[in-house]
Amino acid sequence: PFVLDERSRDEFLADIRSRLGTIKGIDLEIGQPISHRIDAMLSGTQANIAIKLFGEDLNKMYSLGQEIKQAIADVDGITDVMVEQQVERAQLQIIPRREMLARYGITLADFSQWISVALEGETVSQIYDGNATFDLTVKVGDGHSRTIEETGDLLVDTGNGGKVPLSHIADIVSTSGPNAVNRENVKRKIVVSANITGGDLGVEAIKSAIDENIDLPQGYYIEYGGQFESQQSAARTLSFTSAIALLIIFLLLFQEFKSLSLSGMIMINLPLALIGGVAAIA
Repeated sequence: PFVLDERSRDEFLADIRSRLGTIKGIDLEIGQPISHRIDAMLSGTQANIAIKLFGEDLNKMYSLGQEIKQAIADVDGITDVMVEQQVERAQLQIIPRREMLARYGITLADFSQWISVALEGETVSQIYDGNATFDLTVKVGDGHSRTIEETGDLLVDTGNGGKVPLSHIADIVSTSGPNAVNRENVKRKIVVSANITGGDLGVEAIKSAIDENIDLPQGYYIEYGGQFESQQSAARTLSFTSAIALLIIFLLLFQEFKSLSLSGMIMINLPLALIGGVAAIA
């Protein structure tokens, strides 16, 4: 049973991972609502460490993501390594034939607008029904654009007032494409995420594993994000404030004793004052 009695939190989570890890076809990531929100704000993903791969070709990026996953899978202290899922869905591509558009006097802008209105729909007004409001949308009926042939038979207005079938002025191709394309700073990205278990948030081992095993093509690069960024920022802030505090202490001592040697001697002995605190904690 999933009980915490006589088990630590790490042992409990390890038990969950071992049991759920037997389910085929799933990517497992364990966390908490608050930590997920913090991670999402820091790196855009709900994990402690986010390895962001940027490039152009989504298929190539997904392949590189799988290679990165394999490269860091054996790094000590990380778990729940997961590549952002890329699900393909059916698409209908309508590619205009520019010479035919010119022959019928149809501009590319008019063609794009017709496609948008006919197939996607355009809101032209609103209907009020009591307190409810509904958009009034103009588009081709669903029964007239279910197949490639039916879509190709749709009539497009020409520049001289006539009509021409869509299949005469455009190539209609059935294909597949990504369900979503994520971007950051206008660049396409895929994220390889991981969580930390029983260690610090350092990413040096991960960077070393990737540098040794992954050869990125030209135009592809990696950025690292996650909680370690906050850790490094906090460490820099703490170092800066500590240096300021030591300087203020030294100035106060100098103001009291009017001697650089005495003030320096007292400052040198400050680390020794930590011995008692460290011993008490131990």
